[in-house]
Amino acid sequence: MVEKIFTVQLLEKEFTVRTNEPTGRMQKIVEFVNDYLTKIKTQRPFKDRTTISLLAVLNITGEYLELKEEKLALEKEVEKKANYLISLIDQYL
Repeated sequence: MVEKIFTVQLLEKEFTVRTNEPTGRMQKIVEFVNDYLTKIKTQRPFKDRTTISLLAVLNITGEYLELKEEKLALEKEVEKKANYLISLIDQYL
C-alpha cells in the first residue's frame, strides 16, 4: 500500500499526517475525532486543546478496550458453541 500525506484540521489546528489508510477511511477517522473533540469541548469548560485532546484519547481508548473485551468474550462463546456442535457431530458419526 502506498503511503499518503494528508493535511487534517483538529480543533482548529492543522496537522500533516502520513498514513497508509485509504482516503475515504482517513476522512472518516478525522470526522470521528473532530466530532468527539467538539463533543468534549461543548460539554466541558476547558479551553486548552491539550486537555480536550487528552480527555478524548482517554474516552476513545476506554470505548476501544470495552469493545475489544466484548469481542474477545464473543470469540470465546463462539468457540465454546462450535466445540459443542463438533462433539455432537462426532457422537453421531
